[in-house]
Amino acid sequence: MPEQSFQETLTIIHKFSKNFSEKMKDVNTAVSVVLKRIRFHSISWKTDVGTGKADTTGMVTGGIWGMKGMVIGLLTSKSTLVTEPSVVVTPFFNQRKISSVFDCMITIRVGQAIYAFLKFIRKLPGKREAIT
Repeated sequence: MPEQSFQETLTIIHKFSKNFSEKMKDVNTAVSVVLKRIRFHSISWKTDVGTGKADTTGMVTGGIWGMKGMVIGLLTSKSTLVTEPSVVVTPFFNQRKISSVFDCMITIRVGQAIYAFLKFIRKLPGKREAIT
């Protein structure tokens, strides 16, 4: 198996990251089209987490809070929230446990759903590769 030079490896990594970045932009656009047409009437997200050790449970709990904050922030900025979401993370410091319950009530009009679906399909990243 021939070894690649360091420069060739960097070139491959650069091409991959550029391609991945472009695909994520397309996915973001497609998801935004769908989320713009959805109304969230209620969101409830409860997570119980424990690693068995207090220090790592604290770190994991903080990471989950951060991730949930990003998701709720995305939903808030891209769609309409009728009520304030209920987000709870309960740490179990002396148990090994993970469970999560996500419950939401959404509405979307049928015509808007069809329109969003067609826009979503048109903006999928794989579509360009098949055409070119």
